[in-house]
Amino acid sequence: MKLGLRSKLITAFILIFLIPLVMAATFIYVLFNIMVVSNPEMQRIALKEDQQALVVSAAAENFPHINDYDRFSKIVDPLLEEHERLQILDHESRVLFDSKSRENSLSRKQLNAAVLAGLQEDHTQDPDIQKSSYPVVVEGQVLATAVMSFDLTEMVSQEVIYRILFSVITGLVIGLALLVLLIYYFSRIISGGILVPLKELGQATDSISRGDLDFEISYRKDDELGRLCRAFDTMRQDLKESLEKQEAYDRSRKELVAVISHDLRTPIASIKGYVEGLQDGIVKDPEMFQRYLAVIRDKTSKLDHLIDDLFQYSQLELGNLSMELKEVDSRLMLENILETAEFDFAGHPVELVVKRPLPSVKIMADEHRISQVIDNILQNAMRYVEGEKGKVVVEAEIKVSLLRIQIRDNGAGIPEEDLPHLFDRFYRREKSRSKDYGGIGLGLAICRHIVEEHGGKIWAESRLGEGTSFTFTLPLI
Repeated sequence: MKLGLRSKLITAFILIFLIPLVMAATFIYVLFNIMVVSNPEMQRIALKEDQQALVVSAAAENFPHINDYDRFSKIVDPLLEEHERLQILDHESRVLFDSKSRENSLSRKQLNAAVLAGLQEDHTQDPDIQKSSYPVVVEGQVLATAVMSFDLTEMVSQEVIYRILFSVITGLVIGLALLVLLIYYFSRIISGGILVPLKELGQATDSISRGDLDFEISYRKDDELGRLCRAFDTMRQDLKESLEKQEAYDRSRKELVAVISHDLRTPIASIKGYVEGLQDGIVKDPEMFQRYLAVIRDKTSKLDHLIDDLFQYSQLELGNLSMELKEVDSRLMLENILETAEFDFAGHPVELVVKRPLPSVKIMADEHRISQVIDNILQNAMRYVEGEKGKVVVEAEIKVSLLRIQIRDNGAGIPEEDLPHLFDRFYRREKSRSKDYGGIGLGLAICRHIVEEHGGKIWAESRLGEGTSFTFTLPLI
């Protein structure tokens, strides 16, 4: 399980505290055992409790002779070291025996038993004097208290004290050094996990403010900042794509203005010239007169088509390209649309073939809008399919829960690089020819919008030299 930034910080702080503490304690323990515990003087201190118990036992065995100082002293003194002192007190804290003071033993001087036993602090006593009290038991009864005291400084040499201090100081120094190293190590890790991505984000922000979106944030770790960097980079990519689309859209709008100005000027100029010719009476031949009228009608038709595309585009931009979906029979709808198309193709070099019978199913559709889609595709085929052997085939079939309508031709085909852009607004694959045909690249974009509003899809397939097919689907009820 990967840790988050917060968990990493908590873990780092715990380790910075625990590792030096454990290592310092370990070094102190090891050095103390090597340099101090194995020392003979320290071993003698360790055995002091056993030796004191032996003295107390001897005192208990000879307690009946406690009033005979000389006799009792001869029994106990050999068991005491030079720096040790034995005091035996009765229940009233009077001195029955003192190995260092014959006078105290004979005068029965009363002492503070709590101080002697170490239960109460004696501010007048040397802190280096260590005391221990033991009960003197004779035949199951506690008759007195034995207080053993010795001077620690006389038992432990300066060398041992130096060793103890050396062990403690060395362990602390090692722990401190380890603490510094851990702080440095974890600070490098934390700075790499925080400062590096923050620096990248800062540089990315500066780049965006300058309008430069061609960069990528390299920090990709699976933590909070890594997720922030990925989200920031996704935002950058979306912003870049949006700006590119906006630039393309603005460029297309500028091209649209240029195309419209050209496409409007050309037929209007032709219509104006032919009308002026008719008005001037220069055309006397009836056949030529009809030819002039046919040209005027053709130019007017192109203007009407152009104006209709612009109107549909404006409705699409404003979101007002409404659909009146009604339950219709697919065969009746397609027959109505294709009968008109067959009339338009009559006398044209390109042949229109409708594969009948058309499927009869119930669909929700706007017949007028579907007519726009089919008419736009057929008009494109009529424009771009050339030669006397040109053919356009329309067929429809049921695919699972969809009505699939396909319109294919045997024209020159469309280059593969143009196929993904056919349904983009203002896209014209051959701008020079589009000007000749009066197209501004809106027809297929409107077709896609209409089909998608019906809940279907539209796409194109083509091979150069073999022709093109446009297919769209409509869901069944």
